[in-house]
Amino acid sequence: MASQNPQIDALLKELKSLKSAKNFDQLLLRSQEALMAFPDEADFLDYLHYAQEHYVKDKLDSQIVDQLIEKKDYAALAAVYQKLLTILPDSRDLKHRLQKARVKIQEAHRDELKTFYANAEKQIKAMVLNGQYESAVTACHEILEQDPENKTFIHLLVKADTLLEKEMNDLLEIYYKETLPVLYKEYDAKHEHFIKI
Repeated sequence: MASQNPQIDALLKELKSLKSAKNFDQLLLRSQEALMAFPDEADFLDYLHYAQEHYVKDKLDSQIVDQLIEKKDYAALAAVYQKLLTILPDSRDLKHRLQKARVKIQEAHRDELKTFYANAEKQIKAMVLNGQYESAVTACHEILEQDPENKTFIHLLVKADTLLEKEMNDLLEIYYKETLPVLYKEYDAKHEHFIKI
């Protein structure tokens, strides 16, 4: 059925051709442009809805999405779903997929953090065993800045700190044992040069 406007008729013909060719990218773009030019034309709105649904379905069925799923690149998947939601905001399927991707991102983050903490714990225990107490204390403080309630690293910090303090006390004791006899000899030899407090 032809309208009174040849421009509308030409746009409808173009949209019908794009729909037949399953060129959803162009159909989406051209139906948006047609609707902006003629906002009251219901046929353009129908083409837009058709284009939105098929564009989104086409993108979800694409090789790129399949590769992202295979790679478990949930951050990139979430970005794709977010972008597609701007085109089809009421899609329950997209919202569900986005939610699943976000859950997977959180799980991956927790797993990475768990692995990081396990490796850090091993390294700090090795530092303590090798007598690198200062390094162990520093490493514990760095982790506790990010996670102040982490009991594992609080315990390691107390242990390393206690051993560091003991090491320092032992070194001071050795120093005094070596230095005091020399000072006593010097005092006995030249006690008139020393100032008494």
